[in-house]
Amino acid sequence: MKMVYIIEDSLGVQHENVELFFKFNFLWLYRQIICAILHSMAIRGHVFAYGGLGGIMIKNDYLMIHVDVLPEVFIKVIEVKELLRENSELSVAEAVGIVGISRSTFYKYNEFVFTLTDGLVGKKATISMTLSHHLGVLSKILEVIANNKGNILTISQSIPIENKASVTITFDISEMTSTLSSLTQEIQKIEGVYKFVLDAIES
Repeated sequence: MKMVYIIEDSLGVQHENVELFFKFNFLWLYRQIICAILHSMAIRGHVFAYGGLGGIMIKNDYLMIHVDVLPEVFIKVIEVKELLRENSELSVAEAVGIVGISRSTFYKYNEFVFTLTDGLVGKKATISMTLSHHLGVLSKILEVIANNKGNILTISQSIPIENKASVTITFDISEMTSTLSSLTQEIQKIEGVYKFVLDAIES
């Protein structure tokens, strides 16, 4: 009988070949590549200061990184999200089983990994939130977006359950007067916003 050894690395990716896993450590390779990229950016004046990831502090909360240099786990998280988006009847457990990562790994990175579509410069952003079902919470969020010159395109709200409702908003960010990072931070500070996810930035 052939014995297959499965090991899960620090990023949650399962490997059947232990020797190959130790030979190619995704996390180590990822850190080396990202640090090299950020160091190059710092030399060209695109990064604020040293002292964050790999010794570099980034100006904003979000980076655009090509998929070719990302650890496999992040690609798999995107694949799970795509499966769930395309098939509403599919559960998270079923989706992660198809892709080959654990549920805990998916939930760990779900809110931090999303896709950018055709272009590098975003014009539309989609956010989803869990809100308290009380008068004024949603209107405060819309007011924050409007004050920052964001243009609301679509709003979708679920039926409230236990005084909480899921809301998804897509808005135009091409003429915003502030950064998307500062806008999302402002929204998250609103009383009654329990969960906030930046789902996508589209061109």
